[in-house]
This record gives sequence, structure tokens and C-alpha cells, in this order.
Amino acid sequence: MIKFFRKIRKKLLTENKLSRYLLYASGEIILVVIGILFALQINNWNEEHKNAKKELYTLKELRKEFKNDSVKLKSFSFLTEGKTKDGRMLKEVYLNKRTMPPDSIILRVFFNGRVVLFESYTPTYDELLSTGKLDLIKNEELKKLINSYKSNLEIEKTFFSYEAQKRKEAYNNHLFKYFEPQIMSALWERERGEEILGYAHDIKGFFKDPETLLQINTMIGVDRELNWKYSQRTMWRIVSIIESINKEIVRKSN
Repeated sequence: MIKFFRKIRKKLLTENKLSRYLLYASGEIILVVIGILFALQINNWNEEHKNAKKELYTLKELRKEFKNDSVKLKSFSFLTEGKTKDGRMLKEVYLNKRTMPPDSIILRVFFNGRVVLFESYTPTYDELLSTGKLDLIKNEELKKLINSYKSNLEIEKTFFSYEAQKRKEAYNNHLFKYFEPQIMSALWERERGEEILGYAHDIKGFFKDPETLLQINTMIGVDRELNWKYSQRTMWRIVSIIESINKEIVRKSN
């Protein structure tokens, strides 16, 4: 097409038809510009197509990671619920409303003083954030949901780790007045069904001390609060994120 214009242009020059020459020269320029714009449009379309594929892949990876968070959170919720029940059983023993074998008491008084905090693991989102590529996710509401989830977890982790650690230390300091600290290591290392009564312990003294009830109640409170946070508030946030991701994947796949 350009060669065609050039031939016409040469002919017009030789025939000394300047006005028609300028007209054809302008047409040639317009054609070149249109070609460049068309090439740029195709390039932009290809880039958008690549980004759309990257976004869809990223969304699917995020869905996997938040589903894993959900599964892990359920196990933490189950753990805190079990610890709450153990604490209540110890309280009943203290109030003489329940009897329990000595090794079962030792097991529960030690595990009752442990605090394990849930931590989210979302490497895909963390990488997007650290590399400044968060704009790959186009849905602003989804980004807000994830950011709110991560921010709240960080705030709660700071608060709970400080508060829970203080209460755990107070509980264990009281516990170690009546039980040898090495029992905790023995609990992890023992074979199933193996007794742990060989270590120094004073179960009767522990349950006669008025502070014991206070410490048991404190740890029950910690576990109840964590259980509510895990099973209700944090789980609701994860479910909302997964639902939003699912909707976005369906929309992007069509």
C-alpha cells in the first residue's frame, strides 16, 4: 500500500501537480499513523490478555491459600474449645464436683497453661504486597477485604500475644509451685498411655490453694475469647474473602 502511494507521489511530482501531491502525501502519513495505532492497540490487547491470565491464576492461588487458612483456623478453634472444656473439668475437680485420675489431672493442668495463636499464611498476597503488584487484582472490594483481614489479624496478634503471655506466665508460675516444670517435656516425649507420676507433684496442695481457681478461670477466659475470635470473627472474614474470590473467578472465566 505504501509503495502504491509512493508511485503516485512520484508521478504527481513529475507532472508538477503539487496540490494533488500534497494530498497523497498526507494520505500516506495518515495510513502510517493508522498502522502504528493499530499495532499499539494489538499490543495493548495482548498485554491486557496476559494480565487477565495472571490475575485469574493469582485469584486461584489466593483461594487455595485462604481455604488452607480456613482449615487451619478450624483446628485452632477445635483446640481452644478442647482447652476450655479441660479448664472447666479442672474447675469441677477443684469444686469437688468431679474426680479424675492423677495422670489426667497433670495432663490437663499443663496443657491448660499453653497458648497457641493462629497465624495466616498467604504467600501469594504477601508477594503482591511486597513487590508493589497488588494492582494485578482489579476488584477493589476484594483487596479491601483481604487487607482488613490481614490488618486485624496483626492487631489482634499483638494484643493477644501480650495479654495471653502475661496470663500464661502467671498461671505457670503458680503451677510450678506444685508440679515439676520438666513434666511438660515429658508429656510431649512419653508414649501413649505412659504414666507421668514419677516427677515431683503435689495435686492436693494445688487444689487446696485458693489462687488455683483464679488461675484456672483466667485460662478458661483466654481460651473462650480465642475460640470466639477463631470460630466466629476470623472465620467470617475468611469465608467472605473466599466467596468474593469465587465470584471474581467466575466473572473472569466467562
